[in-house]
Amino acid sequence: MAGDTVERDVQQARIQQSAIENEVVKNWIARFTERELDILRLMSQGATNIEIGTELFISRYTVAQHVASMLRKTECRTRAHLVYWAVCSKVIE
Repeated sequence: MAGDTVERDVQQARIQQSAIENEVVKNWIARFTERELDILRLMSQGATNIEIGTELFISRYTVAQHVASMLRKTECRTRAHLVYWAVCSKVIE
């Protein structure tokens, strides 16, 4: 019986933790525009600004502005850090 209670408590804690994580991810995603998320996904695939611009029909300078915006929002210092942060935070997969 005590084991059942502990197992149930552990399951409840995991559910609560998952809900909290989902809420945090939603809050971060809400800070990005759809275009920024598109760019972030392409960055995670290793695309350069020129390749991203070609894919999204925007200039590489516009891509660079979006990247700079995301760096400011997240306080990341580099593109690699931004992608790493986004994957770890589950903002992108």
